[in-house]
Amino acid sequence: MEALIAALLSAAALAGGASASSASRAAIAEFYAPPNGGSLTIDAERHTVEACWDLCEFYQLTKLSEQEWDVIFLHQYAITGEDNRTAFRDRYESVAQDLTEKYSGICPKATPQTRASCILDRLGKRHKVRVALVRYDEGYRCQVESRLIDSKFQGRSKCTKVRHAS
Repeated sequence: MEALIAALLSAAALAGGASASSASRAAIAEFYAPPNGGSLTIDAERHTVEACWDLCEFYQLTKLSEQEWDVIFLHQYAITGEDNRTAFRDRYESVAQDLTEKYSGICPKATPQTRASCILDRLGKRHKVRVALVRYDEGYRCQVESRLIDSKFQGRSKCTKVRHAS
């Protein structure tokens, strides 16, 4: 039921009348909705978002603000793995264009090709957004620190047993 509600809200926001920021949250919710094969976990109390296919991106935020959703969107659009990035880019190019236009003043010297990454870097730093890569395997959740604009960086890793795992 929650997935259906998220999908309906996403469709409504993307259909028109939504700000670029609310469209970024709607796009993430729509793209990761269970019927599409992914999952999205939002923990409002801990200010975290986990977006998953085979591999998950885990975002530690300060308050789940609209600008932080824009960071998540731009990370998904410009940085995440090739498998899903192409589908995400194709589907939400207009949202990305709206966001890069909205934040163009943050990176006035960036080229059109580098603007999204530049905005992601500056906005992410402003809001202290942290990202990690997460994989679930055989009852464990393994998390490796990453960087918003450096997808190859791998920092400290930590594996924990998942509750209720069989």
